[in-house]
Amino acid sequence: MPAVIAANPPADHPVPDPPVRPDGGLYAFSLCYDAGKWRAYADTAAELLDVLIPGYLEADPQGRLELRLAYAVRCQVTLQAAVVASNPDLMQRCTPAQQELLLSSRATPPLAEDWGAPLPLFLVTSFHTPIGLTPQPTTSGVGEVLWIDPSTEHELLGSLHAAGMVFMAARDDAEGL
Repeated sequence: MPAVIAANPPADHPVPDPPVRPDGGLYAFSLCYDAGKWRAYADTAAELLDVLIPGYLEADPQGRLELRLAYAVRCQVTLQAAVVASNPDLMQRCTPAQQELLLSSRATPPLAEDWGAPLPLFLVTSFHTPIGLTPQPTTSGVGEVLWIDPSTEHELLGSLHAAGMVFMAARDDAEGL
């Protein structure tokens, strides 16, 4: 069953009651996305990902994995760019090597042996050990690495929630996430 999508009301308006399934029950999951403009309701993680990744439900398992990986990289780029754009004092706060890493292309996985910058670094788990070939960076000082994990539907949604890209809610009796 496809997800039900509703516009999120402005912050100064009450949140409407969530939609119900055709059988009258509540959906298992709620996903707030697109900078809080929209909310999707569904019973499975795959249905929610179909909202974020059009065509996801039609793909076979390998195709779904490839779609999740491509989406994870797009989110990595978006999140990193937002952090950089919101820190106009980047030149004063970060070393030249840190600046280069923050501003570099993501056509290849960024290689950072140690991340100690005062800005978070977003990385995709699939490219780094133990799954990929690129070593995971250690963190020192105020350094923080935020991982986006496309290995499973639940991991991707959970890691996007942890990174602040989406906001998830689940019924108490919902399985997963």
